[in-house]
Amino acid sequence: MSTDINQVNLIGRLTKDMEMRYTSGGTAVGNFSIALNEDFKQGDNWEERTHFIECVLWGRQAETLKPYLLKGKQVGIAGKLRQEKWEDRNTGENRYKIVVVVNRLQLLQGGQSSNVDASGQNQGYTQSYGQSGDNYSQQPQTSQQASFGGFGGPEDFDDDIPF
Repeated sequence: MSTDINQVNLIGRLTKDMEMRYTSGGTAVGNFSIALNEDFKQGDNWEERTHFIECVLWGRQAETLKPYLLKGKQVGIAGKLRQEKWEDRNTGENRYKIVVVVNRLQLLQGGQSSNVDASGQNQGYTQSYGQSGDNYSQQPQTSQQASFGGFGGPEDFDDDIPF
């Protein structure tokens, strides 16, 4: 039994709409990439570096999320790393790349697919999907909760604290 760990958790924005295809067996495969920004100090100045991470989403989960995975949308993903290998047709050399196989995906706020009601108010829905594509939770958040990552203020706590 291996003691190695292959787990990754990322939050980033989609660089383009998810592309969908199907295997010869009829299984849906969604491919997308996310951009992750990193701030670092170079001498006396702060610089920003962007990393682009390729992700793959399988099965019913890919089909269910296709309409929501649009360019600019912020998502949180949990998954594992997988190395893909292929032979370059022109040179015959082996090529490699690392992708994230997504097990769970959470739609976060922002981007083109924000949930807006008829009055133009942002509903701030947070949705979380697991490997099977089932919607584990869909919870409307108030604008205050949405702006603080789902944590409200002191009014959200019960006054009857036993200590």
